[in-house]
Amino acid sequence: MAKRYRSDILAAIHDTAQGLHAAGAMDNRTMKALDAMCLTPVAKLSPGRIRAIRLREWARPLAAARAAAPIRY
Repeated sequence: MAKRYRSDILAAIHDTAQGLHAAGAMDNRTMKALDAMCLTPVAKLSPGRIRAIRLREWARPLAAARAAAPIRY
């Protein structure tokens, strides 16, 4: 899923912060604060809305659950 930013400037700031975080120059707490500031909030979906999307896209429940699950390494 693509990240959606509040503005182009905040996208640039967030991109720079991700580099700093990957290099170890920024801690997790600061990165989470920047995530909250820069990224648009994710809307909560009701079970009925999820079902409607799943039916519209012809997705089985298991496929939809796998797509929404976090990637584990």
